[in-house]
Amino acid sequence: MSSSNITQDEVHRIARLARLAPSAGQEQALAAELSRILEYVAKLDEVDTSAVAPMPSPVTAAVLRPDEVRPSLDRDEALRAAPSSHDGGFAVPKVLEVDT
Repeated sequence: MSSSNITQDEVHRIARLARLAPSAGQEQALAAELSRILEYVAKLDEVDTSAVAPMPSPVTAAVLRPDEVRPSLDRDEALRAAPSSHDGGFAVPKVLEVDT
């Protein structure tokens, strides 16, 4: 099993992506905890699954209902109740940042 040590920079980046602001002490604790989690997950690679048949889905039984057209809220009525709309849809603030 290889060592999976998470660096402070990686913790800082993950925290920023999750919109968290841990203190320096919390970052150190998170780095150690995340490293232990990755080491545990790496142990799963050691499990022999050669005799286990692949599953098409981890869900064994999905309860489905037939699609039916039913009355719903009128678009204009829904948009009238919205704080903001644009081009016939709901306008929401941007919440994702893209790293360049």
